[in-house]
Amino acid sequence: MKLPTVECSMAQPFVSLALSHGLEVDKFLEPSGLSLKDVQRGEAFMAGQHWYDLIDNFAKALSNPHLGFDVGANAALKTLPNLSILETQSASLGDLLISLVVDVGRISSMATYNLETDGHVARLDAKRTFKPSSPPGQVDGYYLGFMVRLVRSVCGPDWDSKKLHFWVCKPDCIPDWQKKEISVRQTNRLGARIEFPANWLLLRSGGGQSQNLPENVTGADDFLQQTRDLLELHLDKQPATLNWFAELYSQSPDRLKRTFRANGTSFKAELEKCRAKRAKTLLVNSQLSIKEIGESVGLLDQPSFHRSFKRWTGMTPNEFKKRNQICNSD
Repeated sequence: MKLPTVECSMAQPFVSLALSHGLEVDKFLEPSGLSLKDVQRGEAFMAGQHWYDLIDNFAKALSNPHLGFDVGANAALKTLPNLSILETQSASLGDLLISLVVDVGRISSMATYNLETDGHVARLDAKRTFKPSSPPGQVDGYYLGFMVRLVRSVCGPDWDSKKLHFWVCKPDCIPDWQKKEISVRQTNRLGARIEFPANWLLLRSGGGQSQNLPENVTGADDFLQQTRDLLELHLDKQPATLNWFAELYSQSPDRLKRTFRANGTSFKAELEKCRAKRAKTLLVNSQLSIKEIGESVGLLDQPSFHRSFKRWTGMTPNEFKKRNQICNSD
């Protein structure tokens, strides 16, 4: 029997979000024996319980009881490691779910998946191979979040929220607005389940009418969201060039440049936005030195960091920090 482990790439979207909020991620990863560098590479494995604890601890630190669901429902689907193999263009829902079931062993030995149908109802069961020490509500929320988004995007005009049913271990980890749309019931901590009409398995992505999701499900445009997720995760990379990012994104630099242009932005502009956001967050919410903050956003040379920060805010890092300390004390 395999030990219950998961490839640490699964933590990438959560680590990306934690970094954007200024959390010192290595402290959260320490119990697993892994580091931020390990998660960035995404090749090492972590124990299943450590994976559950990591996401629960991020949710507590960010005061977000729906963190898992938010990440699953709002991240660009192709940035999620467990969905990276999916080719959604013209694929049926059955094709996509079978791909997930077959591929799960590549990244995890924590659960087995079974897709079955009696011709009327389709069921996808996720059964854990061990009993977690506490209910993994955030991970179940993550599963529900991306599954609702995936199923809904394929169903398009055939979507009917009343026909989708979920069983998770902690319904409280699902936002109330989502529980008003679909049925969410409680089960034990040993697995989750989804049920829907069997004919949905034959529906194909990209066909027919518009299949846009409502605003509170889609989040930002997929390309820009994927860009920002990847940049947040690798913001300390040196040097951060378009060629480097194109390799990370698995596209040619020229094609990527055209895609940025079509979205009204550029690689440099998105990089600057991420650097500015994290630097300001860390200056206000962390005890890191200005040198350490500069390094965390990929600007190792202090004069370069000071010049960049003044360009972003009109203030030096010290002026920005003092001003926000005064505002917070008031």
